[in-house]
Amino acid sequence: MNISDEKLIKDINQLPKSEKEVMILHYNKELSFDKISELLNITETEVLDIHTKAFNKICDSVIKNHHFS
Repeated sequence: MNISDEKLIKDINQLPKSEKEVMILHYNKELSFDKISELLNITETEVLDIHTKAFNKICDSVIKNHHFS
């Protein structure tokens, strides 16, 4: 199963700013959640919560819209 990069990027770009930022920092910039918390000046727990919300939204979108190539 492959997910279209273009559609995945579209889903990420539709996230609220904080969720988008965490996803980009973690997956694109390959920063740890600890480093992201330092960079954004929030707790690691908050980063994890934001990541979980964003990840779930993207998964839901992929399932709902069948973003498979």
